[in-house]
Amino acid sequence: MKDNRQQIITFIFTDIQGSTQLARSLDQDYPQVLATYREVIRKVVARNFGLIIDSAGDGFFITFKDVLQGVRAAGEIQAKLARSQFPKEAEVLVRIGIHTGFAVATESGYTGLAVHKTSRICDAAHGGQVLLSYDAARTVEAELTNGYQLENLGRYQLKGFDTPEELFQLKGPELKTLFPAPRVLAALPVIAVLPFLNQARDQEDQYFCEGLSTDIIHSLSRVPGLRVVARSASCVFRSRDEEIVAIGRKLKANGVLHGVMLKSRDKLELTVELTDVDLGQAIWSSHFKTNLQDIFSVQDEITKNIANAYGVEYNPVNPVVKIDRVRPQNIEAYDFYLKGRRFYYQFSKQSVLFALEMFQQAMQIDPDFALAYAGAADCYSYLYMYDHSSEENRRAAEQVSIKAIELCPASAEAHASRGVVLSLSGRFSEAETSFEKAISLDPQLFEAYFQYARVEFASGNIEKAAGLFRDANRIRPEDYQSLLLAAQCFESMGLSSRAREVREEGIAMVEQQLKLNPGDTRALYLGANGLAALGEKEKALIWLHRALTLEPDDAMLLYNAGCIYALVGMIDESLESLERSIQAGLNQKSWFVNDPDIAPVRHCTRFKTLLQKLDGAERLARKPVIGS
Repeated sequence: MKDNRQQIITFIFTDIQGSTQLARSLDQDYPQVLATYREVIRKVVARNFGLIIDSAGDGFFITFKDVLQGVRAAGEIQAKLARSQFPKEAEVLVRIGIHTGFAVATESGYTGLAVHKTSRICDAAHGGQVLLSYDAARTVEAELTNGYQLENLGRYQLKGFDTPEELFQLKGPELKTLFPAPRVLAALPVIAVLPFLNQARDQEDQYFCEGLSTDIIHSLSRVPGLRVVARSASCVFRSRDEEIVAIGRKLKANGVLHGVMLKSRDKLELTVELTDVDLGQAIWSSHFKTNLQDIFSVQDEITKNIANAYGVEYNPVNPVVKIDRVRPQNIEAYDFYLKGRRFYYQFSKQSVLFALEMFQQAMQIDPDFALAYAGAADCYSYLYMYDHSSEENRRAAEQVSIKAIELCPASAEAHASRGVVLSLSGRFSEAETSFEKAISLDPQLFEAYFQYARVEFASGNIEKAAGLFRDANRIRPEDYQSLLLAAQCFESMGLSSRAREVREEGIAMVEQQLKLNPGDTRALYLGANGLAALGEKEKALIWLHRALTLEPDDAMLLYNAGCIYALVGMIDESLESLERSIQAGLNQKSWFVNDPDIAPVRHCTRFKTLLQKLDGAERLARKPVIGS
């Protein structure tokens, strides 16, 4: 039922591209730049009968009753700013987003999805560009005069909106016309790959079914023109309790790949089907009967056919020659590798220890299998950070991460693992080089951006961490972790409104994840952190206590509990949880020093004592590595 208070309004959002960097470079001259920018906007808005709702920081929230007046104002703002004189010849580039839609008037302005959509459209624009939604463009296009016209840029997926949005660029006198594609994902086909069902008598082969589907996810993610649902979301449906189309809708996918597998010694039978969610029927299927040694050819064939089914050219980001160098020479080694990866993803001490055994078996069978060494490095790094910060774990992580790169310098995963290892001993500059190398080798590797961001956050480079978390989320838009961690960065940078917006988006994703997997403790505690920061104390504590009931001794959970308790003012509970996290094995002093969430407890004597306990572990981590 429509709210009677709703009105059709044209909304405009503006902000300055790279404002933080601009403020740093201009220093004392930046206030003058800001004053000129604000004066231009205020005069143009008044002349075109608009209303400024908010002008915090470098952004404006403006409304117009007439869409044509709003579009003219946007064009005039860009033209006048281009002619304005700024100190030190500073280039002030402003992003402008326009949308027309229903919203509810409140005491402080307006609220509603139309407001959020306008903000997203502004985010998608480049400095100097004016972008319009389909609704705004459709309303105004026939009325444009004075040389103004609109260019249809295509359909794009705005964050937080299920339906893709058609975006239009305003062109006209004195306006820049050449820009890269909008700073948001194009509306690409979304593919979900469900774990294959195991038809073998030996249920131990289930790991192979899940490992094969995970490899296909990785393969599809390297195909430009496709988006892939994260493994963490799709693996929830391994039991197939619902119809495939219903699962696809829950995962917000256009297509769902599913199938059944029979593995017998060195033979493999696999039947797969690609179901289109909108059509409600299969659009491709195939049956493979082959030797296990040919499994990688099967993966490539499946990936190619999925791309073709959605009209996407099969042109992987990484050349095939590089992929071949990553793959094992022995199928038994691959078998152990898949077991290891399955258990590593469970992220508990016992599962990681078992994963390490599996990776070591793979290394023994195929001493040239680089990904097995990278997997072992991840295990040693995990054990060092969350279980026991021994020199033995760190040295082992060093050795196997170096070996992984020696075996396959073209492996992005190996360089990303190496980056984490280097950060353990405070070698942040070298870690940065490793992460940058990983990203250059595979620009679609989510883990490279995410781990890079965590390292930058831990070392106190909050602004850079924020950008990397956002990059990670652009690659995996359904990932709540990167959004909520980016929000913490924005809060620390003083960008409270931006932090709130991103947190709300992240919490919505957490709620979706908890519908799929109510026992996801990481979703519970990261969501609780976001709720606490938004002032929703009661709900935050309910989520936190659910997580603590499920995993009361998990070091990372206890650390995050300390953060959440600090945010809601429960100081004693915060300190107790932080102390317990150290007892459980957490030793990352840089987090305790740099994390803005625990600022409320840093003045406490107990917290200072806690830092002293961490000093010994930090000194141990910085010892030279023997033989490295």
